[in-house]
Amino acid sequence: MKKIKLENSNIHRGNLILVNENHPIEEKYAANDTALVNIDFWNHNILLDYLAAKELSHLLNELECGNDIIPVKGYEKSSPLVSPIKDGEHSTGLAVDLSANIINKAFMSQGFPKKGICMEFRKLAAKYGFIERYPKEKESITGVEYQPGHFRYVGYPHSVIMEELDITMEEYLKTIEDYSAKQKAFCYRDKENLYEIFSVKAENTDSTTVEVADNIPFTVSGNNIDGFVMTLSLKLQRALT
Repeated sequence: MKKIKLENSNIHRGNLILVNENHPIEEKYAANDTALVNIDFWNHNILLDYLAAKELSHLLNELECGNDIIPVKGYEKSSPLVSPIKDGEHSTGLAVDLSANIINKAFMSQGFPKKGICMEFRKLAAKYGFIERYPKEKESITGVEYQPGHFRYVGYPHSVIMEELDITMEEYLKTIEDYSAKQKAFCYRDKENLYEIFSVKAENTDSTTVEVADNIPFTVSGNNIDGFVMTLSLKLQRALT
C-alpha cells in the first residue's frame, strides 16, 4: 500500500465536479482559457478542456458526421451576467452545447432531436465520457429544465455507469458517497477492466491522505462538494487472480 496526498484545494477541480445551484464553481477554480483547446470547425473559438475536446473529436470521427453536428457553446468565463445554475458548467470547460445542422455548412439548427445523427451521437456519448447533463423528467433533481443538446464530460467509466443506471450526476455522486477506501468500493466491470470507485472525504487540513494498493493505476477528481472521487483501474486478468 502507498499513501497518496490530495491537496484540498483540488476539491473544486476535475471531471466529476458537480456544478449546480447548491454547488456553484468559484471563479478562481474555473477553467483557465490558456489550458483549453478550440473544438469548433467554424473558427468561432469554441473552447473545451483538452481531454474533453479530444474525446469529443474521437466521438465525432467515429460517427463520420462531417458538419451534421456543430458545437454552439463551450467554455464561457463566469460573470455576474451568467446564471450560476444554468450556465455555470460552461466555466469549467467540461460542458458543450451541440446542435444539428439543417443545411450543411450553414449556421442554421433545429436543436438536438432524438433522431438521426443526433440519436447516434447519444448512443456513443457515454463510451467517450459524455453524459446528457439535463435529461427530461429529471428537472427536480438537476434544478435545470430539459436541455437535449447540453453534454457534460465526466470521463469513462462514470459516464457509462450513469447511463446504465439512468441517473443524473447528482444521483451518481450521492451513490458514491456510500463507498470508501477503508470499506467497500463501487465496482464496475467492462470487457477489459474492473473499476473500483469510492469517495474520499476531505480532512479538516490543507490536504487529505488516502491509501491505495501499489502498482494500481488510478485517477482522482474533486466533487466540488466535500471531497474527492477516486477510481482504480485493474486489468481483469489481474483482478481475478
